[in-house]
Amino acid sequence: RNYLESIHHSMTDSLITLNNNYAIITANDAARNFFQIDSKRLPFMDIRVLLGQQNAKIVKQIEKVYQFKQAITEYDAPLRIGEADKYININFIPLNDTQGTQKGQVLIFEDISMEKRMKRTLTRYMTKDIAEKLLSDPDRISLGGTSSKATILFSDISDFTVISENLPPEKIVEFLNKYYSIMVDIVFKHSGTLDKYIGDGIMAVFGVPYTHTDDAERAVRTSLEMVGSLVQFNKEIRRFGIPPIKIRIGISTGTVISGNIGSEKRMDFTVIGDVVNISSRLENLNKYYGTTILMEENTRREIGDKFAVRPIDLALIKGKSRPIEIFEAMGDTGYVVPEEKIFFSKGLEHYRKKEFSKALYHFNLSKNDDPPSLKFLKRCEHFIKNPPPNDWNCVWDSKQNEQT
Repeated sequence: RNYLESIHHSMTDSLITLNNNYAIITANDAARNFFQIDSKRLPFMDIRVLLGQQNAKIVKQIEKVYQFKQAITEYDAPLRIGEADKYININFIPLNDTQGTQKGQVLIFEDISMEKRMKRTLTRYMTKDIAEKLLSDPDRISLGGTSSKATILFSDISDFTVISENLPPEKIVEFLNKYYSIMVDIVFKHSGTLDKYIGDGIMAVFGVPYTHTDDAERAVRTSLEMVGSLVQFNKEIRRFGIPPIKIRIGISTGTVISGNIGSEKRMDFTVIGDVVNISSRLENLNKYYGTTILMEENTRREIGDKFAVRPIDLALIKGKSRPIEIFEAMGDTGYVVPEEKIFFSKGLEHYRKKEFSKALYHFNLSKNDDPPSLKFLKRCEHFIKNPPPNDWNCVWDSKQNEQT
């Protein structure tokens, strides 16, 4: 008996036993703490009084067990204690003696309020199924990092500073909230994780905390849907007097360190690594080229022929010693490439062969409708007058910006 009582009081779950008249016979220490009741009030206190009208659904389950003499388990049930809202898992178990005569009930309450709050927080940053998987893997909730391959997506609103200067603060907040809601829903639709908001920008991760074989593909598809969603969004913001917006997106794939970074009291789940910096640089390079969605060579390799993609440049990005090839995502595989973009691709082929006069001809055909063509046209004009060295590797240094 002493041994069983020790087990009873050592349990972290709240355990209450009832007789056949709803009266509490025993309650362990966890139950007294959980329900905030004085042990002197407990003997033969009515469980219906303890739970109150606010927990009528739980009382009904107790009545069912008395009536049908079968155990019931209730998951993720709301429980009101005073002014506090809790979430619990409850086991309602008939209490029988050795002859099978019902002597009452055993109630076991498992407090999952903390898990519920954590899940609610996590689902702001990732889809519900990923959040649940993460919660079932406690090692990933602690401080520390994991190395894995992931695809990073950076997006930003073009010329947002100009837009915000003409709006009162409350309208800016309303505008951003509507914009974020649409964009994050698209990220979650493709099982991406929201890493952070950066001003009017969004950083999303595909492959963290759990990798998929098609992370790069899902990131590119997300970017295309984000751009496509602006058609309807721009119609809706007209009533705020806001001009149509455009966004810029950079996508990069590679190895990242992901995990909780910070202190035990305050930590953020995030990713760090060179690939993060590259995607941010690519997003910014859209401004130079006049493009919308730029990706680097690793992402291009990962997506195969799933999308319509064209090469843009071979560039030396700030912080990188090795040049990387840059591509623009134009659409899905069924995308019909416009004539001006075909002219650009032909011009780029001649440009990389140092056939600048031929390249200039094609860039001239597309300069009015394809912003990258205008950039390369100027470069061709420069190289016709100032030919590059024989060992020229077609690399443009992004650190020099407008310099050819």
